[in-house]
Amino acid sequence: MLKSIALVASIFFVGSANASIINIEYLYDGTSLSSVHGNELIGTELSVGDTLNLSYKAVGDDSYWDFSSIYNEGNVNLGFEYPSSCGTRSTRGRYSMALNGSNIVSKKYKSSRQSCIHAGPNTIDFSSVTYLDEFSISYKLKDSTAYENIIGSYANSTWWQVWELFDGNGASFTYVPNEKAAAVPEPGSLAFLGLGLLAIGLMRRKATVQA
Repeated sequence: MLKSIALVASIFFVGSANASIINIEYLYDGTSLSSVHGNELIGTELSVGDTLNLSYKAVGDDSYWDFSSIYNEGNVNLGFEYPSSCGTRSTRGRYSMALNGSNIVSKKYKSSRQSCIHAGPNTIDFSSVTYLDEFSISYKLKDSTAYENIIGSYANSTWWQVWELFDGNGASFTYVPNEKAAAVPEPGSLAFLGLGLLAIGLMRRKATVQA
């Protein structure tokens, strides 16, 4: 049974009138990514001083992404439209991966000389985790010498590996409903159950012989 998750994505203006915090959240049900309240990463404009909080969450009881059989190490970058005059950007932030609410990987990053296309941590090594059901990244644009600050794809939205990893192409998605998991006893439970039945049988046999 899929969880009903109601998340509010909004923009809060903080500090100066030009700085904002933008929250964008995606859910994945094993078939496709869906943006909460229709807010999309691709095409979002950032100004210097803006912070973007981006998250991907698996929907469903005991659902998660499985990275156990593949090796992923590469760009998990937030990208900008290629400007006519390519400049550099300074960025800082944090990314984290979690399973059942417990942090698996969490790391701060800072970059002062990113290219005109990429902005964010240079690489995130997904081979360091096996299973996760939530990934989030916080990103702040500190300064920019280029003219365009639009997060977008160079060719299409799946060009960014952060999309590829979480829409089912980069890693397998596993969903185990709670009712199925509860219906299968653990091997240890089966062993104790067998010993209990054996003891009851021996007691009944002894009582019959004495009678």
